[in-house]
Amino acid sequence: MNRKSHKLQSTIALLVGGMLLAPGAFAEESDSVIDALKEGTIIFDARFRYENVDDQAVERHGKANTLRTRFGYETGTFNGFSALIEGSNTVNIGNERYNDTLNGRINRGVVADPEGTAVNRAFIRYSGIEDTTITAGRQTLILDNERFVSNTNFRQKQTTHDAVNFTTSFIPHVTVNYSYGWGFNTVTSADQDAGDFDVSNNLFNISTDIVPYTKVSGYAYLLDFDDAVENSLDTYGIHFDGAIPVNDDFSVVYQGDYAHQDEGDGNEADIDFDYFLIESGFSWAGVTVKGGFQSLEGDGTNSFQTPLGDAHPYAGWADVFVATPVDGLEDYYGKVSYLHKINNVDYLESVNFVAEYHTFESENGSTDYGDEWDLGIYTKINQYYTVGFEYAKFSADNESTFEDVDRFWLTLNVAL
Repeated sequence: MNRKSHKLQSTIALLVGGMLLAPGAFAEESDSVIDALKEGTIIFDARFRYENVDDQAVERHGKANTLRTRFGYETGTFNGFSALIEGSNTVNIGNERYNDTLNGRINRGVVADPEGTAVNRAFIRYSGIEDTTITAGRQTLILDNERFVSNTNFRQKQTTHDAVNFTTSFIPHVTVNYSYGWGFNTVTSADQDAGDFDVSNNLFNISTDIVPYTKVSGYAYLLDFDDAVENSLDTYGIHFDGAIPVNDDFSVVYQGDYAHQDEGDGNEADIDFDYFLIESGFSWAGVTVKGGFQSLEGDGTNSFQTPLGDAHPYAGWADVFVATPVDGLEDYYGKVSYLHKINNVDYLESVNFVAEYHTFESENGSTDYGDEWDLGIYTKINQYYTVGFEYAKFSADNESTFEDVDRFWLTLNVAL
């Protein structure tokens, strides 16, 4: 058993023992531990996905039929304490005709959804203090717009943290979120040593809504990876996002980020980079239009990275720029979406159309990388079922070192 797993199990055992043996410490929601167990909620969702990858950098297409299931249970609350346990399993259906990053099929396109079974979440939560929660164990963390800290929910397995998280909004208009993590589990970590990391991460995020129609956050994400020191990075920044209503149907929407990144403990690379994001647009009668620019600096050897974040929604769905190139990345983009709610058709609640266009170039030297179109149609059948069709086409520029990438997804999801 590795050190991270031992810490996770020890923490859960200690807190479960405390919950069972200290009845005087609990809140009033349930009369007993037995009642809290009876009043809990079953967690279940299943997601089938067909993904086709045509990457000109490799010999053959990647074609994956994967099914992800998650099953778990969350107890009721007894004297402020509750608990959650959830497992995750991903299986390939049919022939394995893709590179899952671990199976050695390097001549095929990458679909980062390896088979495996894992404890997805397992934690104890205490909410007996007003406007405050403390969560200890394996959990997902999402902060601000997910660019820096995300659960990477697009992939079949989520990223999770073995951590203690403290969140409070006890001070009016201010939310404080702090996590100390000793383990970080990536989308490829199920049943594998690869993708599991021993860490000593400190994540600070303080936000306020005192500015009208706007949330402003300040953050410090101090990452210390024991065995992947290139991810040991200290990032400090500020984020804002909001919507200003003009009338009942029309709103101005916007968000922005500035962050600075240095090398962290054990990282001997010379890291001294900035990140910028600015985005604005409007929302009217179900239509949302946005335009934006983001920049991640690089110097030809190293670049600004976001090892706990999710690049998929921000740097093109084709996932060409999951890791920032060493010469950095500049991205000029536009996004259009339309949400149509359906009120007079049984078994069909809404249809959402999304289109994005990106043009990419290096931040250092201004090399054209290429451009990308992303298209998505998402249908919500009812509260349990959704269907999604997505397509991404990245066209590399002749002067870049990248290759053309086309990706297509068909996703069927059911959740209780």
